[in-house]
Amino acid sequence: MVRIRRLDNGNVRVHIDCRLRTGSVRQYFSMPKEDGPRDEEPTPFAEILARSFRWKDMLLTGTCGGKTALAQAVGIHKSNLIPAMRLPYLSPVIVEKAMDGELEGASFRGLCKIRSPFWYDQHKALGLD
Repeated sequence: MVRIRRLDNGNVRVHIDCRLRTGSVRQYFSMPKEDGPRDEEPTPFAEILARSFRWKDMLLTGTCGGKTALAQAVGIHKSNLIPAMRLPYLSPVIVEKAMDGELEGASFRGLCKIRSPFWYDQHKALGLD
């Protein structure tokens, strides 16, 4: 079920019901049965991107006290959490190209190494001028 709500500050919040399903090692997002079958499983990049937005939200709302507490809450080591926390600040162009598989030679670790918050610098680092 999809719920769309306009917030008082003018933003729009979209909520999509999904379940976190655990495979042997990986975790997958799956939609409830009433929404029908999914066409394809999300890519690992899509999964970590969704998680990083959720983790950023948890930090900004104060759900977790800090990065160490957040890492303990989600069950991963802090050294894996911190690079992933840079993903929500990537340029929308970079995210879209990564989701479509159009970024040549760009890996999750490579995208996490982009430290600049400025989109121009991010594009320059990946050669998207």
